[in-house]
Amino acid sequence: MTACFGLMNSLGTYQAYLSTHQLSQYDPSTIGWIFGLYTFLAFFCGVQIGPIFDAKGPRGLLLAGTVCLVGGALGVAESSGMASSARMGIPPGSIPQKKPTPPVLTDVWCAPGAPPTTRPTPIELWHFLLSFSLLCGVGTSLIFNPAVSSIAHFFLVKRAAATGLATTGGSVGGIVFPLMLQRLFPLVGYRWATRILALIFLFQLVVANLLIRSRLPPPPKGSLGSNIWPDWRIFKDITFVLTTVGVFFIEWALFVPLAYISSFALAQGYPPAFSYRILAILNAGSFFGRWVPGYVADRLGRFNTMIYTVFLCMISVLCLWLTYSSSANGMAQVIAFALIFGFASGSNISLVPACVGQLCDTEVFGRWYAGLYTIVSFGCLTGIPIAGSILRRTAGKYTGLILFVGGCYAAGWACFIVARVGRVGWGWKRKF
Repeated sequence: MTACFGLMNSLGTYQAYLSTHQLSQYDPSTIGWIFGLYTFLAFFCGVQIGPIFDAKGPRGLLLAGTVCLVGGALGVAESSGMASSARMGIPPGSIPQKKPTPPVLTDVWCAPGAPPTTRPTPIELWHFLLSFSLLCGVGTSLIFNPAVSSIAHFFLVKRAAATGLATTGGSVGGIVFPLMLQRLFPLVGYRWATRILALIFLFQLVVANLLIRSRLPPPPKGSLGSNIWPDWRIFKDITFVLTTVGVFFIEWALFVPLAYISSFALAQGYPPAFSYRILAILNAGSFFGRWVPGYVADRLGRFNTMIYTVFLCMISVLCLWLTYSSSANGMAQVIAFALIFGFASGSNISLVPACVGQLCDTEVFGRWYAGLYTIVSFGCLTGIPIAGSILRRTAGKYTGLILFVGGCYAAGWACFIVARVGRVGWGWKRKF
């Protein structure tokens, strides 16, 4: 979880860095597709991974995920754009960055005795799409789906607390990785900073391959669990459909603050060091927000707790982030938002498996959980680019982006209320 979700929680660090270095000639919406496609594949690939886990177990999936995630991270280190300083490992800022008008690089060349001419070569955006989006996205899916599903095999009554505790690894990565990269970018350069990150992933994933296993034996041939193909009949359950739509709206919003909180801080005039730290502060709040709601959910009900935490997400966005002003207390307001939103949004990831597990049998948990995130992945694909497009159309003002996030959380909150009321009614003392 620290490797795959830690990278996911550090998107803002790479978004802020690439937008001012290798990909500085692209607008935020275009850069957002790198991270949108990454989160899309991280969740969409579960449509096939979940049934394979139910039928075959986690071993092969984890090994393939290790190769993809580590290989993708190494590919990100070698990806290049217009910033030759990043390519050579020179600290950012040592060479002034010039923004060219056309979105192409030019290689200067000349024949003997001829005047210099230019030959356009494409800016290598596809390097990041291949390494970060494709390889890291598929690798993340191959790792976190078996990891989360394995927990469901060993826990029932305390499943939410166990899942929340496991997913705190993502918050640890979200705290450590941005601070580490902030230090390493100027010290050893972009390339070696990302290589070091890849080596950390390798160590963590070797341990994961040794420890993660499933409890249940392989299902008998001919049974539903032995079928490695998706089963779309699960969407006949109306409560599951409402839960899926609710998670869609929540995840549509979740990755926007994670991707843009650092850029927001830079846009308000705060120093780059603070822009990296604010993402770590958000993930510090998320560390407690992943475990504490899980502990509470096993006592008050998984859906009940999700409704409370999603409401807190909505309030923090609309009452703290939206009302930001560059006054003397502006920095304190940003920090307060990061902590409260981080705590509330931690359950967006940790409580979903527990809610899904409440609707299905353990033997088919993998396909239900993966089926939900297959639909949700389309929200992950478009959320960050939509936010970037809003930012571009509003001339860099964040009001529209924040309203988009708040509206998504309001819609997700309403879906969970309807799902809960449809199953157990309006009595709020009922545990569900």
